[in-house]
Amino acid sequence: MQSERHCTAPAGSAPIARPGGTNGPTAVLEVTSTGVRGIADLGGAGQYQDEYVKTPKGWRFRCDFCVADQNGVKRLRTSGVAIGVSAGAVTGRAYLKDGGYYDDVYERIGPQQWRIKSRAQVSR
Repeated sequence: MQSERHCTAPAGSAPIARPGGTNGPTAVLEVTSTGVRGIADLGGAGQYQDEYVKTPKGWRFRCDFCVADQNGVKRLRTSGVAIGVSAGAVTGRAYLKDGGYYDDVYERIGPQQWRIKSRAQVSR
């Protein structure tokens, strides 16, 4: 999990405690024709579905959307959709396999209900 920002702490600092003091979810692994797939059930919060590949440096996330952090280490930042809040607007970027992406703006239509208000496709 060294590629996950929330799973790493700066050198010399203590790890951040988990809320409620619980352990993280257990990933169930399955061998596929393209590598290994892992599913970690998060209960009512959803689930992680990750794919891993074996590299000369060990097992790694199959990662199309890694970004270098402040130390130059590539870390998984999104599974293909990045959501953010800026100036009171909720926006998202959905990455496409061809290198392009959609820039979306979302609007709230009810409690825990959102829809795309506008979408612009950016080609690579």
